[in-house]
Amino acid sequence: MTVEEYTEICLRFAEDTKNDGTLDDGRFFVTYRGGWMSSCDNAHGGIGVRWAFGKSESEIRRLAPQKYREWMGMNKKQ
Repeated sequence: MTVEEYTEICLRFAEDTKNDGTLDDGRFFVTYRGGWMSSCDNAHGGIGVRWAFGKSESEIRRLAPQKYREWMGMNKKQ
């Protein structure tokens, strides 16, 4: 997955959840097959998109590259 693809998924997540009051704290909201999904355990290892909840498009575009790099860095350490 590229940072551009990740950014687009985060934008889609924000749009899809914009009318939700809150997100379930017991769930993971992560990338999955070119989109996003809610998971109880993130067993497939998707990249988190929860941070994009309630954010504007410009804020997501600004933050997504950093969030993606952080995820890549965490996975290289494992």
